[in-house]
Amino acid sequence: MILALGAVLAMHRALLRPAMLLQAVGIALLGAAGTVVWLCAAPIGSAFTSSVGPAVGIDRLTGFFLALLGVTAAPAVIFAAGALADGVGRQKAIRVQAARA
Repeated sequence: MILALGAVLAMHRALLRPAMLLQAVGIALLGAAGTVVWLCAAPIGSAFTSSVGPAVGIDRLTGFFLALLGVTAAPAVIFAAGALADGVGRQKAIRVQAARA
């Protein structure tokens, strides 16, 4: 929910930095939840099966990858929030993306 709110707020140029910091908090919380499941909790939700069908759950392996995502993504988003806050970093990012298109 926090990640989605950060994504919506990022659509407004004036709210870019707070929105990115909110996204960093959201991904850090997701990583913390993954760490709890990975290290000490029982799986949450649907268990892994070999059948084909929708299932939602977090097992220990998923918890590990969520923890890894939180550890890498949160600092990256915090760095990006600082780099894109000023006009120079933002313009460089736009030029790089435009060159790739």
